[in-house]
Amino acid sequence: MTVRDEAAGLERCLASLAGLVDEMLVYDTGSEDESPRIAERMGARVIHRRWDGPFDFGAARNFVCAQAAGDIAIFIDGDEWLAEESRACFRREIEGLRPGHAMTLAVHSFTDPDRLIPELTVVSHMARVHWLSPRFRWVRPVHTQIIDSQTGGTPPFQRSGVKLFHTGYLAEAWSEKRKAGRLAQLEQLAAEEPSQAHSHQFVAQLHLVERRFDQAAQWARRALEAGLADPGNHAVLIAQNILLEALLQSGRLEEFRREAAAGVARFPGSGEARFNAAIASFLGGKLDEAERGLRALAQTPGDTLDQSILSWKIDHYLGRIALVRGDARRAATHLSKGLELAPREPEVLVHLAEALALSGEPGPAR
Repeated sequence: MTVRDEAAGLERCLASLAGLVDEMLVYDTGSEDESPRIAERMGARVIHRRWDGPFDFGAARNFVCAQAAGDIAIFIDGDEWLAEESRACFRREIEGLRPGHAMTLAVHSFTDPDRLIPELTVVSHMARVHWLSPRFRWVRPVHTQIIDSQTGGTPPFQRSGVKLFHTGYLAEAWSEKRKAGRLAQLEQLAAEEPSQAHSHQFVAQLHLVERRFDQAAQWARRALEAGLADPGNHAVLIAQNILLEALLQSGRLEEFRREAAAGVARFPGSGEARFNAAIASFLGGKLDEAERGLRALAQTPGDTLDQSILSWKIDHYLGRIALVRGDARRAATHLSKGLELAPREPEVLVHLAEALALSGEPGPAR
């Protein structure tokens, strides 16, 4: 990993990997806080090499790889940590890396500093694992990309079930690390690469985190346009979700309904796209249509990660539909299930309290 002034989260990051990796290598680029000492105390090998001027993350990762031992490189940032539930599968997943492939990890970024709730995260599947070989090189100064030097393109990716949590996009952390300048750098880079969907998607995501919904929608649309030829690109699906969230948060409901319908056409196999279409029906007052869509989605196996994120939301909206229809007991049943899946989600709790009050039934919300 590459760090600079990451003392706030570095111990948690390294502790989450303890006993799972053969070596922890920390490249410190000039920290003024306790980062190097924390890393050494946690058993990491620290390389000190101050980096002045515009930072090049691609070059930094290549430098780290040149210092590392072992067969496989795994990259993690100082403001990330391995989810506890991923410890059991971590070695098995990583050791299953196929020759010539790289691997993505599921990075769950928190967006609300007052609610560090796993269910309320923006999920990105990011390339973080590859064979430790000169064949694989990192390019781009920011929002790095891995290249296979034998083919000149990106290697095929395996999607792992390993989950990381990330706090670096919270407004406070973003400000403390002076990332506003990095956002401008990312916008310039995306403008220079109009055909790269992931560049536009990443900028859209950062604007969404900072609640600049108009800008988030604009950049998400650019990502969708750039990815028209490759709808299987995960960045395009993330951009679709960012666009819908930006439209919903800014109250542009008619645009939300149109884009939700377009999303099903773009991504017919995506549970998230079908969920968004059902929510569009709900917001448009088409309760029967919304309920049919949600119930069909609940019975579809689909992508396990996708389903784990959607399950509580499905029950939440089935409960809201029942509330609108005046069926408080059915609403309480769905909302209680949603609360079991997302026990710290305030909206589920509020609607469950309403359902219980209307039904006269006792329950946890009381």
